[in-house]
This record gives sequence, structure tokens and C-alpha cells, in this order.
Amino acid sequence: MEFEIINIEELSTEKVSQLPLKNAIVVLSNGLAYMSKLPDYGKTDVSITCSDGRVKYIDEKTEKKIKL
Repeated sequence: MEFEIINIEELSTEKVSQLPLKNAIVVLSNGLAYMSKLPDYGKTDVSITCSDGRVKYIDEKTEKKIKL
């Protein structure tokens, strides 16, 4: 899961609805939006570390499942 930086001014409801994503996570911090696609199947644990009133680190662990 890679986080992409998006300018908050560009993050309108209309633009979000046009993104080719089914599931995503968005973190807002220090005037920036960080967005990452979530997997179709599996479990994703996200750990956010904050300091000085802003997000310092975003750690993620994804466990993918194969549907049989």
C-alpha cells in the first residue's frame, strides 16, 4: 500500500467520486491529504504515529487472502 500525496484544495467531493478506487484510506495532516488504495480482499492494519500536532509516520501491514 503506497500513500499518494494530494493537495487538499484539489480534494473535492466531485473529484473523489471520479477516482478509480473502490476502497481507500485518506489521512489529513498538516495541510496535506495522503491517500492509499486498500486491497479488494484481506486485512490491512494501519498504525499512525503523531508528534507535534501532525502525523509523523504511517505504517501499514496488509495480509492478502486468496478466495477459493
